[in-house]
Amino acid sequence: MSRQPRVFDIHGHLGNWPFPIPASTAGGLVSLIRRAGVDRLIISSAPGIVYDFREGNRQVSEAVEKHPELYAYVVVNANYLEESCREMDHYLGVGKFVGVKIHTSYQGRASDSAENLRLLEAVAKRGRPVLLHGSTQQESLRAVERFPELPIILAHAGNPWRESWQRVAEGGASLPNLFIEFAASTQFYGRIRGVVDIAGAEKVLFGSDTDLISPSFVHGVYEEAGLNEEESEKVLWANAVRLFSIKE
Repeated sequence: MSRQPRVFDIHGHLGNWPFPIPASTAGGLVSLIRRAGVDRLIISSAPGIVYDFREGNRQVSEAVEKHPELYAYVVVNANYLEESCREMDHYLGVGKFVGVKIHTSYQGRASDSAENLRLLEAVAKRGRPVLLHGSTQQESLRAVERFPELPIILAHAGNPWRESWQRVAEGGASLPNLFIEFAASTQFYGRIRGVVDIAGAEKVLFGSDTDLISPSFVHGVYEEAGLNEEESEKVLWANAVRLFSIKE
């Protein structure tokens, strides 16, 4: 009998969102992922994404130190390059911050805008993976292509409910630094299997958007994707551990 695969969720949030969901706490997130069979979660600050990334990063820093299940992204903002660089220099490599989060929609900047490209260049100099909530797929893929040494994960698979997932899958196959996760409240049967077939299991990670979306729901979507045992181990756990240099 095969063992239940470990799950490393690379897309979570701490704090209130302008959506009808309960306000999250670090302890609440840990309880939530445990019930969903998720072992580890990387979080970014919800207030940091929406309006105050410095205060949000400070709150996340305090939260992850209290919970071994939690790791963190530094939230940065393309409209504030110098401040973003200071935040990265302060947090990256310290404690449990393992990557950078960029949310282009709340910043009002396209993925390949001049402002966001300058920010990605600054992140690339610091050598940490990016979780990118991008604008259009084409704009995001152009940004990924500009920084071949920077690992970039497309949140929500590049918003495939509006655009074709095949484009992102082909990008994953041709761009060595592009990775994909499938957090979404709208899911389409066969697309995870399709992306794995085109881009390879090494390019896909588990992301749920906790706690905007139930990790149990997204976990079920991955379980029904038709992945074999080796593919599941990579997608649900090993790829994240390798990409974020996590010591097990």
